[in-house]
Amino acid sequence: MTASQQHNDSQEIGTIILQNENDLVELISQIESSSSKRVAITKSSSKAILNLPNDGAHCQWLPQVRKSFADFVYHELGGQIASVWLPLADEGLIIAARDSWLSVLQQCESWQEALVTMSWEDVSPQSCLNIDWPESRSFLPVLEPQEDRISNSATRQVLQQAERWLPESLNRKSPDFQAVLAGFYQWYDALHMSHEFSQAVQYTGRNKAGDYWHAIMHRREGDYSNSKYWFRNVGSHPLYPTLKKAAKDLAEQSALNLPAWSPEQFVDLCSRAEPGSDHEKYARRIQALEMVLLMRHTLDDATL
Repeated sequence: MTASQQHNDSQEIGTIILQNENDLVELISQIESSSSKRVAITKSSSKAILNLPNDGAHCQWLPQVRKSFADFVYHELGGQIASVWLPLADEGLIIAARDSWLSVLQQCESWQEALVTMSWEDVSPQSCLNIDWPESRSFLPVLEPQEDRISNSATRQVLQQAERWLPESLNRKSPDFQAVLAGFYQWYDALHMSHEFSQAVQYTGRNKAGDYWHAIMHRREGDYSNSKYWFRNVGSHPLYPTLKKAAKDLAEQSALNLPAWSPEQFVDLCSRAEPGSDHEKYARRIQALEMVLLMRHTLDDATL
């Protein structure tokens, strides 16, 4: 890792280029050697980042690319949960007080554990879905995964310990809390684990979020008729109007002549989208939006 400095009028932020997220000893050493009160950690320095945020007590994230998919996820889900799904250090700067970094990193076993433990600044959701897809580098889940993407023990540990680090405002006894866990695993293509959580709370919850994640799981495993069954059971979910408009806008941008979005129509589209085709690219983007919006609603439904 190499350190540099960024200056913005009244403040100075020490920037560390993260080269090995598994080497916490080296990272801690880099932070300790910084003379700045605030430290930004990133993996990329390819683009200049302007408008650095004002000094604050919480962890913040600043995207390399405004209106990127990562920017959308961060504003919909907040930094804590966005850091579980996306490598935020790849997409911008993670900024926190020097002492906060040291306090958390010295108590954690992994970079991922540190990020979910940080005191993240509250972020108000943005209703705009005007995402600049060509500038988005974030990996989007495939339509029909063959295996999960839980590639290391640190990720698995963070997912397994989610009940411990998730906000206290969530009702852990509610079916919607189990649906949150189903959503975490669904993003990582861990269909079996997601299925266990969603199936345990079927037909329940404020907006049947567990059944929605259940429907997504069957769609992604290729059991399309079963997926449609669970979508029928969900009924009319609050996210449908937003997703329908986003799907219409993206279809027009992609020059695709598609029927209006509905859960059933989207199941049919996923069933026939050829790998590498424009239809598959479109479907993966809509699926990613669907998962983020559903996670937003599931978190709201699980809140006390």
